[in-house]
Amino acid sequence: MEEITSWNYWRQVLQNPISAFLEPTVKLLFNRYTGLHFLANLVIVWSLSKFFNDWASAIATFSIAVLWEVYEYFTEGFKPYGSKKDWKFDTAMDLIVSIICIGAVLI
Repeated sequence: MEEITSWNYWRQVLQNPISAFLEPTVKLLFNRYTGLHFLANLVIVWSLSKFFNDWASAIATFSIAVLWEVYEYFTEGFKPYGSKKDWKFDTAMDLIVSIICIGAVLI
């Protein structure tokens, strides 16, 4: 058993069921680069929504996200991901993050 003064002990004690469920899911689905995509999409959609109407900024942000994924494919290919299956999964997660950001800012 861990000491009461250790961080891991208190983390386990204080962890609620929702975070216990979400932690492995977040670690599995979102890597560091997906986090950067999240931040970039958030900044883009927030910035565009200040100057354009909501639908125009949503469409522009999603278009930028898709163009970025196409750019990544042509410059890197799927080799950094190991396989086409992993590349498809990562690309899908990045586009889902884009949609989440659009919804978070515009709703």
